[in-house]
Amino acid sequence: MIPVPTPSRPLILEMIRQFLLAHSGACCIFEHALARATDQWLAHETGYAPYLTFDDEVYFFLSGRDRSVDDSRIGVVMDRAQSYLLTGILTIAPEGFGPLRFRQIVTFDQLRALADSVQAIILGAYDGQGYIIWSRS
Repeated sequence: MIPVPTPSRPLILEMIRQFLLAHSGACCIFEHALARATDQWLAHETGYAPYLTFDDEVYFFLSGRDRSVDDSRIGVVMDRAQSYLLTGILTIAPEGFGPLRFRQIVTFDQLRALADSVQAIILGAYDGQGYIIWSRS
């Protein structure tokens, strides 16, 4: 699937970038609704679009601790998560959580801790041509 260029895409990329740079422990996490942890294509991922797994679920992520995050890299992570099914969160990892790591297997408690700190939810809308955003603030 090729992403459709939309006027809202630069706005969402900027929102995510600003969030990642503004908060210590900030993370954006996008579910890949079609991927499974055992999918062979995941073995070819290089870490430019890092992912973590919970059970058989796959989540691509970026961390605010990685200061090389730019709009291009955010876009790659979003594209890996399949924009027409896009479900993502902006969250702040709790103190002592530690950095997310490429190919990390997370526990239910770790996933729950990230969910409890959600600051925004991003949903793909209009067949991947727009977004619906819920914000805690």
